[in-house]
Amino acid sequence: MSLPGYKPKYKKAPWVLARQGKPEPAKCKRFLRPVSKRRQEVNRQYRSKVREYLKRYPKCRLSYEWALGCSPHATEVHHIRGRAGGLLMNDAYWLAVCREAHNWIHRHPKLAQANGWLALPGLWGSNDRDWQRPK
Repeated sequence: MSLPGYKPKYKKAPWVLARQGKPEPAKCKRFLRPVSKRRQEVNRQYRSKVREYLKRYPKCRLSYEWALGCSPHATEVHHIRGRAGGLLMNDAYWLAVCREAHNWIHRHPKLAQANGWLALPGLWGSNDRDWQRPK
């Protein structure tokens, strides 16, 4: 619609301009980082700490305790209370598990909570130092 004084709310997409024979608008040379430098450093430290943790605890906790029929080797870290705040790097709330066991924990939250593999709703995301994992 081209009325006098009318300014379109949105710019036209480049392929629409190309169809109309108009030149494409100049591209911005700057770009946004997908991950900030600070977050890259946190991720690097986290991956390093996970590798150390899996060396200390190489067996899948659920395979060992429940014989789920999953892989006996731990390949992932399950965060019992989540990853928010300081919980990402706090290995007191980590659990070494294989992929199948990790999926099982999230598919069966009630059983996982009863066994201490998943935090109860009131404790999710909190960093309570007095908490002890049920035996």
